[in-house]
Amino acid sequence: MTYHVDIQVLPAQKVAAIRTHSHIDDIPAAMASAYQELYGHLAASGISPEGPPTAVYSEVDENRGSTIEICVPVAQAVGAHGRIVADELPAETVVSTLHRGPYEKLPGAYEALSMYMQEHHLAPIGPMREQYLNGPSDVAPEDFETLVQWPVATVPDNAGKLVRHAVNA
Repeated sequence: MTYHVDIQVLPAQKVAAIRTHSHIDDIPAAMASAYQELYGHLAASGISPEGPPTAVYSEVDENRGSTIEICVPVAQAVGAHGRIVADELPAETVVSTLHRGPYEKLPGAYEALSMYMQEHHLAPIGPMREQYLNGPSDVAPEDFETLVQWPVATVPDNAGKLVRHAVNA
């Protein structure tokens, strides 16, 4: 699969979030439960989402599990409720690519981003983000669209402009 890698500057984004730690095999169920809880709380609070659901992976370890912040972007801070907290994703410069297909094949997108960073002398500096542009309730797994973003420490001289490169992974 060919991935097109972009460099983007993301603004800070308020989110309603649930932080959890999950074994890699249990992530889909943990995310489904968290998103149900988040969207239910937002609806009950009269707050509309301001973008696609997002997951921030601050720790990924196949043996020890992953620490994930499961988020829904919002325009205003939400009150804490149970596991739900108000948070803000920081403004960051990221390398980004769109993955089309089942979640099980997402490692190819991360490989493409890693290759791009290596080729362009960029260093990952923060947790990876995934934005789910659609999902199981919308389309079949082969049609899933996931935007994968990884913060980087330095960028080429043309930072702030969209830079597009094709990477085969």
